[in-house]
Parts: sequence; C-alpha cells; structure tokens
Amino acid sequence: YLSEGKGDKDLGVVINSNLGLCASYNSNVFNYVSKNVDKSKTILVPIGTKGVNHFKKEGYEINDEFASLNEKLNYEDCVKLGRYLHNEFVSGKYKTISIIYTKYINSLKFEPIQKVLFPLNKNKKTNGFGYAPIFDPNVKTLIEELVPISLMSTLYQAIIESQVSEQASRRTAMENANDNADEIIDKLTLEFNKA
Repeated sequence: YLSEGKGDKDLGVVINSNLGLCASYNSNVFNYVSKNVDKSKTILVPIGTKGVNHFKKEGYEINDEFASLNEKLNYEDCVKLGRYLHNEFVSGKYKTISIIYTKYINSLKFEPIQKVLFPLNKNKKTNGFGYAPIFDPNVKTLIEELVPISLMSTLYQAIIESQVSEQASRRTAMENANDNADEIIDKLTLEFNKA
C-alpha cells in the first residue's frame, strides 16, 4: 500500500452532479481536472452524468461504470466502488489512485480538491512512549482489515461532501435568480407606473 503500482497510468475518481442549475459547481471541477490531470496518463472514473458527458467530449479515457452512484447514494454503493479501486491498486494495474471532489467549507464557499487514496502516505511519527505498539493478531492482518474500511469511509465522506456543496451551490444560484427577478419586477413596475 505504500509504494506506487506497476502500471503506467493513474486512476482518478471525479465527482460531479447529475443535474444543472447549480451555478459554477460542475465547471469548477472541470477546470480543476483540466489544470491538474494529465489526459494521456490518467483514466477517469466520473461519478455523475455531467462529468461523463464533459470528459467524453474532452477526449479523456473514462470508465463510466459508477456514473450513477450519486443518484440514490447508499453506503453499499461506496463499498462496491471501494472494492473496485482496492482491487485495481492491489493488482498493480495503476500507479496511483486519487479522488477529486468538492470540499465543503461553508454555505458560500466550496472548492475542488484532489486526495490521493493509493499509495498511502506514511508519516513517520513517534508515539512518545519510547516503545513500539503491540499489534494483535499482527500488523499484516490489521492493515489488510483497516485499509479497505478507511477507503470506504473516505469515499463516502467525499461523495457526501460533494453533494452538500452541490446543494449549497444550487440554493445560492436560485436565491440570486430570485433576487434578480425581484429587482427586474420592481424596475418594470416603476416604468409601468410612470407610463
């Protein structure tokens, strides 16, 4: 899990929406991908039909098997995606596997980010006690159990966070549209009364 796979390509999961009318939510992700992902070295797994259509049109190599994952999201679907990504990396098919999603900051601010899922980032930290931790039954078994669980949780969190960002973006867009319509109505009413 700590070293890159033997493959010569990377795999990138990209989360978009299935619907429009959410302001710049989708275009922000598209711009992020175009600036940060090498088209010739990466295969994309888009989640959301807007992403599938855009990336096909832009000439990216894609796997659209999980395109409708965020329509009626449940944890079991994330488990299927997680198993697929885990198996692809363990088999050595891809050099790295990452996920691009929209990080929710607050109801007015959210930004696309990329998180590397595989290989794992090993941070050297000491526990401060002066002795090594005891693993039961052993390190290998523990890692083989915990890595897939951590992967599923990370995927689920990323998809949920993207959906919250999408809905916040949609709410803001609709609020702005309402405000603009009210302003036009006020202006036209004034013009009508003058006439």
